[in-house]
Amino acid sequence: MADSYPITLDLEGIKEILPHRKPALYICRGEILGPTKARGWAIFPDDWPMFEGHFPNHPVVPGKDLVECIGQTASLVLKIIPECQGLIGVFTGFEKIKFRGSVHPNEEISIESEITAHKKLGNSVYGTVVGFVKVGEQTIAQGKISFAAVPPEKMDKV
Repeated sequence: MADSYPITLDLEGIKEILPHRKPALYICRGEILGPTKARGWAIFPDDWPMFEGHFPNHPVVPGKDLVECIGQTASLVLKIIPECQGLIGVFTGFEKIKFRGSVHPNEEISIESEITAHKKLGNSVYGTVVGFVKVGEQTIAQGKISFAAVPPEKMDKV
């Protein structure tokens, strides 16, 4: 891939990297900031079905979806890591996940994810990601996530 950063991605560029599609594709634009770091943005519209039950009259984005945003943003970097070409990132564990606030309908969040370690084992890559979700300058969620980047045919065995 390019040696010039950032690499800007619109929704179509993100779809070339991630297998996710609506309603499970959360990030709408992104930037690959370097060989292990990416930034993404997401907005959860007020008509998102999850808001009907989480929570009625006080809608907030579920924490699990904020963690998913960290993972989707980190997966953008898989496009440029040579040993990850053609692989799909999946979660294998969560560590030190903290929530420090809420995300409400129509608020734009920014996500920063950095792959802090990765190692190829067989035809897969295993590693860790550190990520942050922010509304403006306020950190809403953060944590360390372990992942596997696997060939598509191994998806049902992870």
